Amino acid sequence: MELFKKIFAPVVQYYEKIKAEEEERKRREDLRKQRIAYIKTNGKYISAVRNLNNSIGFKNIESHPRFKRTCNSKAQLDNFNIDNHMLLTIEDSSDYFTGMVKAVQYNRKKHNQYEEQYKKILYNGYNSKYYSQYAVSTVIEANELQTIEMQECKKIKKKPTEDFTIELIVCYTSPQGRNEYTRTYKFDCAKIEYYLNEYQKLQKNKESAVYQRQLMTPKLRYEIMKRDKFKCTICGRSQKDGAKLHVDHIKPVSKGGKTIESNLRTLCDICNLGKSNSYDPYGLN
Repeated sequence: MELFKKIFAPVVQYYEKIKAEEEERKRREDLRKQRIAYIKTNGKYISAVRNLNNSIGFKNIESHPRFKRTCNSKAQLDNFNIDNHMLLTIEDSSDYFTGMVKAVQYNRKKHNQYEEQYKKILYNGYNSKYYSQYAVSTVIEANELQTIEMQECKKIKKKPTEDFTIELIVCYTSPQGRNEYTRTYKFDCAKIEYYLNEYQKLQKNKESAVYQRQLMTPKLRYEIMKRDKFKCTICGRSQKDGAKLHVDHIKPVSKGGKTIESNLRTLCDICNLGKSNSYDPYGLN
């Protein structure tokens, strides 16, 4: 028995050594995983970035909205005026497009603030002694812990949407379906902002006195006189009485009056001259 033990003792010692080394390797690996998990969860800088993410919010923006317009003929497709179409589209959905542009502007402004604070956290606040307290010799070094935390900070760093691309697809399909023609237009935030500004200019122009006077067409003038039986609505005189008839803006365009039927009436030249551009919002006019 003693001889048996003596012969196999080196073998037993060898396997005990292997077992001890494996246990030590596992212990060191577990310790390494624990330190990495701690840094990823409770690291000083990653915690600061999480707090920054919670303090600065960004707007959610649909980055690639798509619209489709179908033309009734090939000629309509060939003569399609994209500028006119976009202005009409913005008129119908001005709140939607304005909201998207404002959201982009908001995100850009907040992103600048976010970047400044993010860099301050990671670069100005770095202290090598901080990682040394969690490092374990031959298990994990301080510089490796730093690299791991910096990588995790980059992973959770917010990347807000700062632009969008609206895609408009204009198409026409022949009656038999044999031929299909498609045109694609793309607009970024700057282009949509341009159309919004142009739309606002058009709206402002529509409010102007010059534009309102331009709306007084011969046909509209005739319709108003016909409605008023071709008589002055103040004195009742007509052309038979020698009166020269005018179509008057009840609320003058110089005071914001519109060229619409409810704001128009027939007056003779004398009554119109006497009225001039006076207007009483609380009395008779």
